[in-house]
Amino acid sequence: MYRPQPSTPLNELQQRSVAQARLHATRKPQRMTFTAPFVVAQELAELSLQEGRSVSNLIAHLLEHALQTLREQRQADQQNRG
Repeated sequence: MYRPQPSTPLNELQQRSVAQARLHATRKPQRMTFTAPFVVAQELAELSLQEGRSVSNLIAHLLEHALQTLREQRQADQQNRG
């Protein structure tokens, strides 16, 4: 896919803004790649078999749950601060 290059390079803030806009332009799942320690990968594989999920689906589920918990904790902290 051809994308014309801007005449001046984007600064870091502009690059982040463009990346966020692209991410939010579509609501379909986004492919990500990361490296996990061997022990973590092994445990995820075992857990995925136990739960009947793919490793990818398990990771997505765990991340969603962890982010929701984090959001709730932050909201509670903000309310406690007053």
